[in-house]
Amino acid sequence: MSKPMMKMNSKKTILSILIVAGAAFIGGNYAMAVMNANKQAEMQARKEERKNEIEANREEKRAEIQARVCENISALSSKFNERINDRGEKIRTKKQERENKWQEKLVEIDNQLTDFRNKRDTAWEDHFAKLKEKAETDAQKKAVADFEEAVKNAIETRRAAIDSAMTTFRSGVKNLIETRKNGLAKAVENYQTAEKAAFEKAKSDCASGTDPKTVRIALHTSLKSARDKFNAEKQAVEKVGASMDTLITAKRTAIDKAVSDFKTTMEKARIALKEAFPTE
Repeated sequence: MSKPMMKMNSKKTILSILIVAGAAFIGGNYAMAVMNANKQAEMQARKEERKNEIEANREEKRAEIQARVCENISALSSKFNERINDRGEKIRTKKQERENKWQEKLVEIDNQLTDFRNKRDTAWEDHFAKLKEKAETDAQKKAVADFEEAVKNAIETRRAAIDSAMTTFRSGVKNLIETRKNGLAKAVENYQTAEKAAFEKAKSDCASGTDPKTVRIALHTSLKSARDKFNAEKQAVEKVGASMDTLITAKRTAIDKAVSDFKTTMEKARIALKEAFPTE
């Protein structure tokens, strides 16, 4: 075979080898690329699966927290209701005790006043009897009778004025007590309504999936607002000092006038009585 022919065959053989080697190389790279792609796809799938698993666990954890928060809110609501009911009962009990003591005090005052008046009436009767013993002339007897009548009228007038002043005072105090009691009851009722609304909203928000932290903050804010309003209403209702002072001043003024009028009448009666008796 000629050399040119041999060279040509050699070139063909080398070319064939190169082609085969290139094909093998390309095929190997393709297979490796496919393997890498599959591996990456598998890793991505695992990542997605892990991500979904983590998200699922997170959602499960969030649901558990949500359920626990909702349960805590329900339990807290029951405690708040129990606490406000107890507080309302304590307030009512305390007010009733004050009213009972006030009524007992009034009865004590009335008994003391009645006892004092009975003793004074007895003393006056003894005084009138002594004056009648001293009266000798008709003029003196008439003067004693006029004096007795004037004294008794003055006493009745004074007592009527004092009784009226006391009745007005007690009526005013009773109105203050009723106003205060009703105001406190209304303040408690308003607080209970606001507290119930706050918990109902918290329960609703919690059930709808609102973030527990948001629910707790909103509940705390609503309860604080309700508590502040209750304290303000309670303080406003309990500010009865000025009204009580007005009632006390009016009673004292009326009683002082009754006593002053009585003294004036008694002085005139004594002067008239003295004129009927000798100086000695």
